[in-house]
Amino acid sequence: KPVEKVVEKPTVGASNNEDDIKAAVHAWAAAWSAQNAKKYLAAYAEDFRPADGASRSDWAELRRERLAAPKFIKVGLSEVTIKLSDNTHASAHFRQAYHANTLQTSSHKTLLLVKNDGHWLIQEERAK
Repeated sequence: KPVEKVVEKPTVGASNNEDDIKAAVHAWAAAWSAQNAKKYLAAYAEDFRPADGASRSDWAELRRERLAAPKFIKVGLSEVTIKLSDNTHASAHFRQAYHANTLQTSSHKTLLLVKNDGHWLIQEERAK
């Protein structure tokens, strides 16, 4: 009997993981839109690595300032796709539309996520 190919995605709970990851990504965007720094920052893992090499605490302080500054923020996500690496690591790819009274922009973004204590958290963020 031929050996079956190994599926890239974990099969046990894969759809639930994908749904949970999408929910976490949308909750992150909703917290950003609500300018809720506590919920927004809670979406990031303790070992989150800011792209600019800053410490997580310096990055978090800057994010608090940037969340508070605009009169409004609206973050929209589209074309969200999830790829599971294993049961505790995944990536989310999407188009992000950011609109505030001070700036309007659209970009492709990738979030690398890790599952910690049952919660999917952002470990790394990449924008194009």
